[in-house]
Amino acid sequence: MAFPKKDGDVFVLGSIILATLLWGSAIPSIKIGYGLFGVDTGDVLSVIVFAGMRFLLASMLILAFMAIRGISFRIERSNILLIAALSVMQTSLHYVLFYNGIIHTSGIKATILGGLGPVALVVMSHFAFRNDRMNARKVLGIATGFAGIVILNLSGLEKIGWSFSIWGEGLILLATFLSGFANIAVKKAHGKMHPVALTAYQMLFGAATMLAVGMMGGASPAKFDYSIGGCGLLLYMAFISGFGFVVWFTMLQRVNVSRISAYKFLIPVFGTILSVVFLAERLRWNHVVALGLVSASIIVINSGRAAKMNAGWGAPSSSEKQSNESQTSTENDEQRI
Repeated sequence: MAFPKKDGDVFVLGSIILATLLWGSAIPSIKIGYGLFGVDTGDVLSVIVFAGMRFLLASMLILAFMAIRGISFRIERSNILLIAALSVMQTSLHYVLFYNGIIHTSGIKATILGGLGPVALVVMSHFAFRNDRMNARKVLGIATGFAGIVILNLSGLEKIGWSFSIWGEGLILLATFLSGFANIAVKKAHGKMHPVALTAYQMLFGAATMLAVGMMGGASPAKFDYSIGGCGLLLYMAFISGFGFVVWFTMLQRVNVSRISAYKFLIPVFGTILSVVFLAERLRWNHVVALGLVSASIIVINSGRAAKMNAGWGAPSSSEKQSNESQTSTENDEQRI
C-alpha cells in the first residue's frame, strides 16, 4: 500500500479517507433513520420505500454532477438491457436484502460483513475471467476474510457458540455476493457506457422500482414521520452515495484504482467505530479480531494489483486511465451502501 509524498498526493489520500468515512457511516445512519422516520421494520415494503427514497435523491446528485462535468445523458439502445439488469441486481434487489438484513443484526456485524465485497468479487472473477484466476495471494485473502466471518459470529469465550441469523447476517452476505455478481456483469460490458452515467441511471431506475413495488403493496413515504433531523439524515444518506461516488471517480482520474483500493479496509473500520459511538453498541473481542481479519483480507487482495502496476501516487498513464474507466463501476460495490 503506497503512501503519498507530495502535497497533491496528500489531497488525494485525504479525499479517499473522507470517502471511506462517508461509506463507513452508512449503516449507522440507516439504523438511526429507521427510528427517526418511524419506519415499521417489520414491514418489508416500508423498508423498501425508505431505501428507494434515499437512492432516488442520490441519483439526482450524480445526475447533477454529470451536468456540471458535461457527461452525456444519452442512453444508447444497446445499453438499455445493461441498465435494467443492474437496476434490479445492484440497486433494487441488493438493497432490499441489505436494508432488511441490517434490521436483524448489529451495526458492527453488518459493517464488517458488508466490507467483504472485494473478497466476493475475487471469488466470482475466478470463474468469470480466464485472466483473473486464483493464486496464493488471493487464496490467502479469501481464507482470511472467511476466518473473519467465522470469528465474527462466535457468541462468546466462556461457551463457544454460533450466532448467525439467516435473516440478518445471511441476507447481508447474500446482498454482498449479489453485488459481486452484478459487478462481474459490469466488467464484462466495460466500455459500453460511461461509468458515472451507468451508476446514475441504475440508481435512478432501481430506486423508482423500489418505490413502485413498495407503494403498490400499500407502503408510502406519506406514512413516515418527518422532522428536521430525519430529513437532514435522509439528505446525508443520499450524499453518502452520490458524493462518495463522485469523490471516488474524481480520484481515479488522478491515481490508478489499484493504488487506492487497499484503503477500502477503512470502510469497516470507520463503520465499526461509528456504530459504537452512535448506536451505543458493545465492541466485543470477536468484533475486533474479525475486523482485523476482514481488513487484512482487503489489503492482501488489493496488494497484488498495486505491485503489478509499480504503485505510487503519480498521475495515471493514458492506459491506466482507460483501465480506471472500465473498473470504476466494479470498484463501486461498497461505495453506495
